[in-house]
Amino acid sequence: MRNAECGMRNWDQSRPAVFGSEFRVPSSELEEGAVPLPLSGHAESAALETKRMTEPILTPSPSVSTDAGRRGSSVFIVAGEESGDLHAADLVRELLRLDPGLAVAALGGRRMAAAGARVLYPLVDELAVMGFLPVLAKLPKVGRILDETYSHLERIRPDALILVDYPGFNLYLARYARRHGIPVLYYIVPQLWAWGHWRLGRVRRRVDRMLVIFPFEEEFYRSRGIDARFVGHPLMDQLARFRPDPEFDRRHGLGEADRVFGLLPGSRSHEIAGVLPVELAAARRILAEIPGARFFLGLAKEKHRPLVETLLAAGGVSATVLAGGAREIMSRSEVCLVTSGTATVETAWFGTPLVILYRIGRFARLVARSPFGIKTRHIGMVNILAGREVAPEFLMVGDESERVARAALALARGGPGRASCLEGLAEVRRRLDKPDASRRAAEEVLAFLAERAGR
Repeated sequence: MRNAECGMRNWDQSRPAVFGSEFRVPSSELEEGAVPLPLSGHAESAALETKRMTEPILTPSPSVSTDAGRRGSSVFIVAGEESGDLHAADLVRELLRLDPGLAVAALGGRRMAAAGARVLYPLVDELAVMGFLPVLAKLPKVGRILDETYSHLERIRPDALILVDYPGFNLYLARYARRHGIPVLYYIVPQLWAWGHWRLGRVRRRVDRMLVIFPFEEEFYRSRGIDARFVGHPLMDQLARFRPDPEFDRRHGLGEADRVFGLLPGSRSHEIAGVLPVELAAARRILAEIPGARFFLGLAKEKHRPLVETLLAAGGVSATVLAGGAREIMSRSEVCLVTSGTATVETAWFGTPLVILYRIGRFARLVARSPFGIKTRHIGMVNILAGREVAPEFLMVGDESERVARAALALARGGPGRASCLEGLAEVRRRLDKPDASRRAAEEVLAFLAERAGR
């Protein structure tokens, strides 16, 4: 029984099909010249909730058909988080530029669909969770999606399964694919050098090749018997394309002398609920030291606005909320308070000093500090890449707002820690500055497919 792959059995056989309905990405959101492609989902409720799909269609675009008898190569890509969807979309775009006849099907999000992939299920909207309890609550849905994905892979037999981050889900798919003779590529790989060393054996058995984005990862995985190729971080290319809004200051009534602080509480509801109250409490303390300081809050998803506004009302501090404006905030702020994750690397790229925050439960903190937990000295990627604490970081259980505020003030203009932080951030950017990562990743994928076809 396939559900046993994830340790779950006897699901209700009357459940609706995961890949049941199909929706189109609005034409206005497609890349120029792309064919409108279907994004299928669990049910109409997901489309209504996000308000991002239009009327259902019956037949997928023939340009991306993955049915038996297809011509040319095909890949199946899986990304389960916003950042993975973003990087996978760049990969899809480059793959189709280099090989327009390549068939690309996926589980992912709207960005992948807009880039040209046939997205069968909006995994990014449905399963972007972290932490023990949030994941536990999603287990029934995880089991159903895995079950139907196994069946789909068995039916279409792509020339390669490409997994993007999201190891808790993707390593199950890797095991199934390997057992059924489907080659597996892993792009933006699990950070097993930080924690989860016990997964190395699984990765070695299940993954044919890894495309890694941090310089040190290639040697780490190769030294453990895993084929790894360093392609660079796709985020660097995305950031290089960013152009700050020249009207930002005028629009928000800012002058050159205004002191701006950024609040970036994360892209998941449980992150926001855990981190934003600490950020707001720290903001109150900063305001006591710097009267007139302005705070800008980056809203990753519009659906989180009610939660953010509720926390703001309770937090007793005023902040301008910008939907999708995280990079504007990073580029304009003198200091940012940032939830640990990709946003820390982005903030570093802008050369903006930051304080790194992450909230965990007491049990999770005990596990993190145990022999089975975190293997690195730091939690923030900026500090891991630098090999030292460039940005202060807090793995929080209780209220750390006083210490967070002190750390932020030390990094502010005129603060004692600002110069050394700026120097460290410049060093991190130099280490990551390898352009055209998505193109190199696409070239590696196509070379891999050619190798397999020649066997």
